[in-house]
Amino acid sequence: MTRSCFLPFCFAAAFLACENQTGRPIYQDADLVFDKDQTGQDDPSDLPDDPVADDILYDDVPDLSDDRIDEDSYDEDMADEDLVEEEQALPDFDIVLGDCPELTAGWNTDFIVNGEESKALVRSFILSLPDGIAMKRGWPVVFNWHGVGVTADNFLPMLDTWQNNDIMPFILVTPEDNNLQMATVPPQGVDWDNLVLDNGSIEAELYDRLIECLDRQFGVDYTHIHLTGFSAGSIACDSLGVMRGEQIASIFTYSGAYFSNPENPADLGAAFSGFIKWPPLDTANKFVQVLVHGAGDANCGTRNGCDIWSTIGLSVNFEHMAEFDAPYLSGLGHDVILCDHDQGHLMTGVTQPSLIQFFKDHPLGTDISPYRNGLTGQFAEFCALVPAQ
Repeated sequence: MTRSCFLPFCFAAAFLACENQTGRPIYQDADLVFDKDQTGQDDPSDLPDDPVADDILYDDVPDLSDDRIDEDSYDEDMADEDLVEEEQALPDFDIVLGDCPELTAGWNTDFIVNGEESKALVRSFILSLPDGIAMKRGWPVVFNWHGVGVTADNFLPMLDTWQNNDIMPFILVTPEDNNLQMATVPPQGVDWDNLVLDNGSIEAELYDRLIECLDRQFGVDYTHIHLTGFSAGSIACDSLGVMRGEQIASIFTYSGAYFSNPENPADLGAAFSGFIKWPPLDTANKFVQVLVHGAGDANCGTRNGCDIWSTIGLSVNFEHMAEFDAPYLSGLGHDVILCDHDQGHLMTGVTQPSLIQFFKDHPLGTDISPYRNGLTGQFAEFCALVPAQ
């Protein structure tokens, strides 16, 4: 590798952290956009006061005097009844974990992954479980991949608490990256293993192991495994679309890129594109994908004006990538919903309720989107459907 080609990667590594020190961090405005739904409520459970419920709570009730009921014995009896009801209500599933660790809500660390690329590799992730997880088996799973320079903790608010919803309750997995660096030869990745995939990917192997262990413990609905992410995390989603596309029901990305599409690496410039190695996207399962991007070249007069992530030696224009990827996916037989929120490198426009509804409406095997019949809601406001060719 020549000195001139190597320098951009050295500068990129030195300045990766700058994404969170500039006026436009990689996770810009995500808290504002994703902590509230369209009604301004903090999460799906923050419902308006119910006057009927208030009436029930505050209606006068008969006075139960001490000479009629012994409070201690009454509490003990009620506790016993609750225990019996709980034991009767919980199904008795035969759960065999095998060599999988027991997974718990919250952080799961020391999760060991083995594979061609993962040699007893230690991984971590945050697990958000829906209410009633013990009452049935066969849950949808949503993977939630963060952008460069932030952590799973930072990105968790995007969908945490939304696993409990009336549309499609799901198990939420928010993985943590292994801090892969660009300033190597070849570059390892951008936080994630998302650049050199000709020998496989540690992210695909993490996905495999997580699905195996989630299925053993909770049961997985294999018709509803979905991916979402932002920026470098969206590129990780797209890489899984390439490597695990037969299993993925549908994908929803903010500012992502398929580097299997030759136009995308070429847009990065020769100094960087020569090191990107992806296999082709060649899957019989023609999953539907939503591509959300920000403003394009016309608004790039300032760094905050368009959907670009930059560091010294590298600039990624995600508006370009989305405009390249829509016809690319369509030409390979995938329906695409292309959305433009017309702002900078941030997550906005189409929010959680629409994302969850999209996943519900696009299970595994959906090669013709029901949205061909017409886009509604936020999709009608920000998006256009690009049908498969």
